[in-house]
Amino acid sequence: QEHNFGLLEHNMDPKPGYDVLKAISPFVRDYTYDPGPSTMVNDVYLLYFNKGPEHIAVGWAGGRSQQQQVVSNASLTGKVQLIDTAHATKGQIDSETSWTCNGERCAANVTLTNFPKVISLNAPNGMVKR
Repeated sequence: QEHNFGLLEHNMDPKPGYDVLKAISPFVRDYTYDPGPSTMVNDVYLLYFNKGPEHIAVGWAGGRSQQQQVVSNASLTGKVQLIDTAHATKGQIDSETSWTCNGERCAANVTLTNFPKVISLNAPNGMVKR
């Protein structure tokens, strides 16, 4: 039964999970988990990670899609930049959601699905490009 495991087909074509793991592996490898602001409530996961001055949030929802507020302590403007692992080959994109700031605290409501979203909490282009 093990013949269907792995990230590649028998002819070396990538399976669907390949692009997801390729998109998130630099974050898993290089970033440190920050448990302080992270939340895991009612099948909604919002985990924060840091790499020096770079900050990201990774969020997903089990079951149905849900709105979740993502918070950054950086002064942000414009659209929320993220990697949607449902479309991992697109790399970092500008979402439809914009940041709203109150002083140094900025927030945005992001729709989370069962595919993780890697959300940049830095100024535009502050996240690794794919």
